[in-house]
Amino acid sequence: MLGDRIRPFHHWKDPGQEIYLGHFKIGRFDFSSINPFQLGSINGGSLVYACYGTGYYDLKIQNEMLRFKLPVAKEQVFFTEKHSYHTGLKLYGIGSGDNGQELRVLMYLPKGSPPKIYLIRKG
Repeated sequence: MLGDRIRPFHHWKDPGQEIYLGHFKIGRFDFSSINPFQLGSINGGSLVYACYGTGYYDLKIQNEMLRFKLPVAKEQVFFTEKHSYHTGLKLYGIGSGDNGQELRVLMYLPKGSPPKIYLIRKG
């Protein structure tokens, strides 16, 4: 069974991680997220995201770095935690080939859109 390498409460801003969020560019700020009387969504069933934007990621594959960007939402504004980014990413590694290279499967699962699957291996 494959295990997701992005664990709950992943430290996105830690460059020592296999996948790292190097930069977050705010595209849209939701001002209702700073309302002190609103502790969550109206029906209480989901998180309220403060910012939506673009995440610039680094993915380490053996001794090389793959850089890419995808949309990301951020939950907190004032007291930012390393894990407050909601990326919709899943990362899996599949065995080693004949040359000792591991295949990476990166899944992007955006809410309300079809998933995107990327197969990555070092050239």
